[in-house]
Amino acid sequence: MSPKSVNIVGLTSLRGIAAMGIVFHHFIATVFPDLHSFLPGLAISKLYLFVDLFFILSGFVLSHVYCQRFSRGLTGVVYKEFMLARFARIYPLHLFMLLVFLAFQLVYLTVLANANNPELIQELGFGHRRTFLSFLSNLFLLQGFPAAGYWNEPSWSISAEWFTYFLVPFLVVFVHGVNRARKILVFILGLIVIIAIELIKGDLGMWWGGWPLMIRCLAEASMGIVLYQLYLGGVARFFDGRSVTIIFLASVLSMALPIPHVITVLLFVLLVLAVTQLNEASSHWLVHRGLVYLGVISYSIYMIHWFVRQLILEPSIWFLGSKPGGLLSIAEESAVVLAAVFLVIALSHFCYYQIEMPWRARIVNDARIRRILGLGKS
Repeated sequence: MSPKSVNIVGLTSLRGIAAMGIVFHHFIATVFPDLHSFLPGLAISKLYLFVDLFFILSGFVLSHVYCQRFSRGLTGVVYKEFMLARFARIYPLHLFMLLVFLAFQLVYLTVLANANNPELIQELGFGHRRTFLSFLSNLFLLQGFPAAGYWNEPSWSISAEWFTYFLVPFLVVFVHGVNRARKILVFILGLIVIIAIELIKGDLGMWWGGWPLMIRCLAEASMGIVLYQLYLGGVARFFDGRSVTIIFLASVLSMALPIPHVITVLLFVLLVLAVTQLNEASSHWLVHRGLVYLGVISYSIYMIHWFVRQLILEPSIWFLGSKPGGLLSIAEESAVVLAAVFLVIALSHFCYYQIEMPWRARIVNDARIRRILGLGKS
């Protein structure tokens, strides 16, 4: 059995957990300050670090899928097949959500034109950030760069991943072909980059954007690529189900403590490596079909939840003149968050099966696109 044929189901669950962690971060930490203060503060504030788990998983999973093919020869055709597959994976839903936000912006402009107090809406709202220039930057996946701006804020990482994809095939081939000492050196260099970013910026990307975020993605994807080679080398055999649970709990605890963010990143590294030892027949909680399902639709969850967040936040400003956090009790805020999470999951299920999957297959198999790229039939 080739490594690619092994379905590491626990990694799918990790994607689902990471997506939901980011959802709760965006719904609680930035919308409902009373609920946020009621809960352990750092545990919610630092949930955004789950995006680092996404980047590590990206490098690992792409190596898992493509390593053998790339190592047989990274030709122009193979490279273009890879880039086409990645574009088909991320762009259809990104474009769909961008168009959804465009419609939402038209509603905002209509409300603003008829408001009694447009200055208040502009001061507290977000519509002024959605400019024509930033729309174009999002359209061309440039939203992760400085001064670009996000219409769908989580999509900054999609921009970062897209530009990382251009280098991933070369990194996979390089890391696969060198000895273990050099593999470890690549990992250490990636880790040094993450440490440097945190030392310079103070965290790993809560309040800033631009090139450091792009480099952060590349560094952690590189670490994931090395992890895959260590997995092939049998390093992960020292882990079992109990160690998976311990490392997972340690990762969550690290986000609740005032410690360097890079420690959480290192725990994520161990977690990914440990989870490879779980299989579908395992009784471990991490391979529960509910978590696996969330992992399957995790990209939709990640891309849709910001719009649901804005549906809660912006109309409250438009019509009530205040953010919802100042209008509701903690119990009511909790109910709104839970209802919003269920709505996100329902919409994500729909988008996965009606947009993500159909359009991915359509783009990859489109004869005209393949002809333009000089590719044969799929």
